[in-house]
Amino acid sequence: MKKLLIAVVVIGMLALGVSAVGAQGERAPRRAAVDVTREVINAIAEAVGLNPVELIRQLRDGASLDEVITAQGGDVAAVQAEVTNILTERVNQAVANGKLTQERADQLIERLGTAVERAFSGEVRGNLIERSAQVAVLQMAAEQTGLTRAELMAELRDGNSLADVLTANGVDVNTFIDEAVTKLDTQLNKLVENGRIDQERADELLANFRERLTERINQVGPAEDAEA
Repeated sequence: MKKLLIAVVVIGMLALGVSAVGAQGERAPRRAAVDVTREVINAIAEAVGLNPVELIRQLRDGASLDEVITAQGGDVAAVQAEVTNILTERVNQAVANGKLTQERADQLIERLGTAVERAFSGEVRGNLIERSAQVAVLQMAAEQTGLTRAELMAELRDGNSLADVLTANGVDVNTFIDEAVTKLDTQLNKLVENGRIDQERADELLANFRERLTERINQVGPAEDAEA
């Protein structure tokens, strides 16, 4: 359920740091993400005459927010503007509370419109799949090396690449990459079968994943989004 809510719209905002903010420079608390997500979902549901549960059900069935709003006879641009206003208020409140600088707030607000449009169109769905795949890679690495997740992350923070850690623990890097790609391919095939994404998008995600994983696995240090 949590992943579903984030995928609705706020994941696009979280990527920008919008779902504002504990202390400046720290990761946003999970509670803030949940609160702003609930507020956004309730606002969208009210605007199109659905209850939040029904809205979430339609999204779970594969519809984008744009599609749901249009099917309900709603004005997509108007709902996007309302969501943008909600998030803008969150950013301004963070500034007032001393948790965000005005400079950072201005940067976030400038990008909000585009981020909301992407979230409504369903574009962030691919980002969520990629993020899920990255987390799965770390879990798979921990299992195959016999390390705990904390031990694995400590190795990466100490200046080792994931390839270094795998090799040091007897895991073949190329075989590891192939296995990770195969697992994602299986997941994508299920999403295509369920109508969540089309085959063209699945092929694109798979190709990008292999390329990015091959690059990332040889880089030193943990990826920022892999630590969440």
